[in-house]
Amino acid sequence: MGRDLRRHPERFILGTESMPGEIPAIWSIVESSPRALGDFSWTAWDYLGEAGLGTWVPGRRIAPMSKPYPYLTAGAGAIDITGEGGALAQLAKATWGPADEPQIAVRPLDRSGRPVAKAAWRTTDAVPSWAWRGKDGLRADIEVCSADDEVELHLNGRLVGRERTGRAHGNIARFTVPWEEGSCWRWPTGTASRRADRHCGPPAGSCSCASARTAGG
Repeated sequence: MGRDLRRHPERFILGTESMPGEIPAIWSIVESSPRALGDFSWTAWDYLGEAGLGTWVPGRRIAPMSKPYPYLTAGAGAIDITGEGGALAQLAKATWGPADEPQIAVRPLDRSGRPVAKAAWRTTDAVPSWAWRGKDGLRADIEVCSADDEVELHLNGRLVGRERTGRAHGNIARFTVPWEEGSCWRWPTGTASRRADRHCGPPAGSCSCASARTAGG
């Protein structure tokens, strides 16, 4: 979008099929340019057809764009075909609003440590769940979407780490921990100290996230 705005200073520009991972960068352009009218990311709701377009395939490094049965849906939606929002929806919320607390997603542990063939129309295969019973000790790749400047991740009361996030970092912070059975929730601290719990598994243990925004952020 930025290139088109520079090439055509006489035009108004609307993004109509942006890649999902480009949401933070494109929205920064929309907010800063009066000639950028807005942006649509492909796609909001998953759909039947173009089977496997956005599906990550574990155990392989390369996979075709269109995939054979049993693939049925495109797999590219920020919201899946049942109406559940995934990691791409979390990124959109963190970028466009109204998310006011960190959004946590975890890459599936049943493919932990295996190669995976990625898809251009889905920048992550993470899902908003900490419920991976029987996967104790496996590597858990955690993605936290937040428009705040910094996030902390806590696991069962222990500080895992602190990472910068916000627009300068694509509204995503990433952590890696060995998985432990428990529940996952998050809450914001700092300037917006409203708590909002979300449980994603049995109550034996916890994974939580807190965020902070610097003055003027």
